[in-house]
Amino acid sequence: ARLGLDLPMPALSVAVGVVTYNNPPEEVARCLESARLALAPLGGGLLLQLDNGAPLEPPPGVRRLAPRGNIGFGAGHNAMMQEAFAAGAELYIAANPDGFFHPRCIEALARMVEAAGREALVEARQFPAEHPKPYDPEGFDTPWASGACLAIPRAVWERIGGFDEGFFMYCEDVDLSWRARAQGVAVRLNPTALYMHAVTNRSTSAAAWRMMLASGRRLGAKWGSAAFRDWATAKLREAGESPAPLEEVAPVPEAWRAVAEFGHGFSFAEPRW
Repeated sequence: ARLGLDLPMPALSVAVGVVTYNNPPEEVARCLESARLALAPLGGGLLLQLDNGAPLEPPPGVRRLAPRGNIGFGAGHNAMMQEAFAAGAELYIAANPDGFFHPRCIEALARMVEAAGREALVEARQFPAEHPKPYDPEGFDTPWASGACLAIPRAVWERIGGFDEGFFMYCEDVDLSWRARAQGVAVRLNPTALYMHAVTNRSTSAAAWRMMLASGRRLGAKWGSAAFRDWATAKLREAGESPAPLEEVAPVPEAWRAVAEFGHGFSFAEPRW
């Protein structure tokens, strides 16, 4: 029932958005074509693309937003969510361009969203290797949902907002998930919604590590963990960075902080392995 397998095909208007940053054109084309095929069981949907790097000519049938420079992951998806919901979409799916959808993935995401009364963030299950963070094997609740393939209902967006654009890249999905949970919105993983995202053996570059630390520093400041903020600040300095002041970071309400988990580094949850 929580997967929505007992429901008829959801009558949801769905949009899929992809933010690119100098990705190989064939990689982006594969992702968008897989999205088109996965939307077919629901009668189709809107495909959106925003280029943060070099402009890529989208495949036919894809709406390309005017480039705005390298505005970051969360800001890019916020722009496409705004466009999608203004066009009448009821569900937005953020997808990384270096992955692709199983043909029944979007149907599975839509079913779980519908089963939750459109009041849940729902993450696809990444394969061939899953993300190690836990999820309940019966209720499918998870501490936070990865933005690699994430379904965001319009009702949730209207209630809690989109990504915090202060995070350029990394941790914006953790922050969104924590804000959702703190405000009574479910955060779930759908193990039947498969998204191919073969990044398990990809090494983290020095630049990516610095971006992770900068985002982790902001997350700690926002969610009341001085220890995590200070650890990330020290690591940034070790990496040769001079961290900018954090005075502009507005802390979340005290009552929300119970959902935050800083005890397991950048896993933000006790890993299953």
